Amino acid sequence: MKEMVRLRMRPSRHKRSFRYMLDYIDQSGKRRQISLGHADKRRAERQRYEKELELRMYIAEPISMRLTDFFQDRLIRTKGQVRATTLMDRARAMRDFTACVGDIDVRTFATSMVSDSFSTVRHRTSRRARRRRTSSN
Repeated sequence: MKEMVRLRMRPSRHKRSFRYMLDYIDQSGKRRQISLGHADKRRAERQRYEKELELRMYIAEPISMRLTDFFQDRLIRTKGQVRATTLMDRARAMRDFTACVGDIDVRTFATSMVSDSFSTVRHRTSRRARRRRTSSN
């Protein structure tokens, strides 16, 4: 993983001593250079790590995404990892699930929706399987 915060040594004007400084890009896209004011490497590494955690925590807001967009994204990402028939089955299950729950925002999704709509999805798939069995005979 790429480091978001670099630790640099800044020499003094007379080149006899140095101080550590943190170099990073903040949330607004501006480059920031903060002098730590000391030459202790362990302390500087700890401060760099803390600043990195702070920046990673605020790196991005969760995007608002509809269920259909989320499912399409999942299918695209797993396309090279699974068989084509598995993708078709997943796509069908996702369409059934979206039909039951609705095309809601992913952030408002709750696990109670899964248990409520699971019986409906199961009923639809069993009805489809029964139709296949009867039509093949």
